[in-house]
Amino acid sequence: MKKMLICLILMAGFSIVGIQSNARAETVYVACIDDFSGPYAYSGMVYLKGIKLALKEANYTVLGKKIELITRDTELKPPVGVRKLREVVEKYQPFFVFQSESSSVGLAMAQEALNLKTPIFVEGFATQITGSECNRYTFRWDAPNFAGARSGFVAFLKVNPKVKAVYAIVDNNASGKDMIEQQEEIFKARGGKIIKTVFTPLGNADFGSHLTEALSLNPDGLVFNCYGTGNTNLTKQIWEFGISKKMPVMSGFGGMTMFRGMPAEAPEGIYYGVNWWHTLDNKWTKDFVARWKKEYGENPEDLGVAGYMGMWLVLQTAKKVKSLKPKDLIIGLEKFGEFDGPTGKEFIRAWDHQVVHSFQVGRGKSVKDKKENDDYLEIVGSAREYPNATPQESSCKFKTKDEEL
Repeated sequence: MKKMLICLILMAGFSIVGIQSNARAETVYVACIDDFSGPYAYSGMVYLKGIKLALKEANYTVLGKKIELITRDTELKPPVGVRKLREVVEKYQPFFVFQSESSSVGLAMAQEALNLKTPIFVEGFATQITGSECNRYTFRWDAPNFAGARSGFVAFLKVNPKVKAVYAIVDNNASGKDMIEQQEEIFKARGGKIIKTVFTPLGNADFGSHLTEALSLNPDGLVFNCYGTGNTNLTKQIWEFGISKKMPVMSGFGGMTMFRGMPAEAPEGIYYGVNWWHTLDNKWTKDFVARWKKEYGENPEDLGVAGYMGMWLVLQTAKKVKSLKPKDLIIGLEKFGEFDGPTGKEFIRAWDHQVVHSFQVGRGKSVKDKKENDDYLEIVGSAREYPNATPQESSCKFKTKDEEL
């Protein structure tokens, strides 16, 4: 009798363990490992909001499983991003990871994602991410600097044809350097030159000496490729020095987060490149703006869209392929086809994993012309010029075959 009782207790115990194991198996993970401190902190939070909205609209479920979102801070440091990625993959085995903004951090994490065989969306702007340093585990919605330069900078030069010599202020990171290289190539082809390029730390607070030098050299225009708080600080100081009243000014990067941190008058007349703007006249944008405002009580910006689109594309792909395995998701995304997106018809290129969409250039509005607080830009042009137009031309050469995924 005692032996039978012991057996029953043991069987019950195994049953409980089995039930708990099944319950744990019903939870799957995604991770946002991003820049949540430092000069890109607020932008990182906006990106995370986009991911959360896509998950909420999916009821935090996929293929009948509960999704849990894991977050970690990269501290805007490539080694930290790599370490946090390893830790998260080891503990949670997420079916997808997301990272935005910092190209230096993103490039390091993308390589580690390949080593760990974990798919990742990386939204840094460096052309190399879906170019020479691509890998089959990495995807991107944001346009590369190649597209930004050939949209924003080309539009700027068309409107300001007398600009033949510019002074440039650039973030000292992978994205800032890549953008100025792309712009310089375009400028030289049109007979222009950059008389001096100065590289500044991320989030730099004081640009006074650079702006003083720029005025002394008397260029035809000023170009700056700074992001986050550095962009906010520099735009404010350009306004304080009155430079945008004296010469045409172009910023390779723009965004609502940065505009909200500066005086309303500061962006007036300056040209900014953006991946998307909340006033675009298409159904997707109108619907998304309404949903975002309902959820967060404010207008969305392009980084929020990038986070949303990455998560949405992954969840839609999982439904199509009925799997969360890396190989199935990667091949499914490569075969996703055309879809209605933030800028109209968009698609993922199978040969480099770049989402192709139009890139916008806007001119800063005067305060009197603004229809609301966030009405900072008048969109004056857009283009869809990407590198790697065909697999044969592409600098992206995947080394991983289907059977090796």
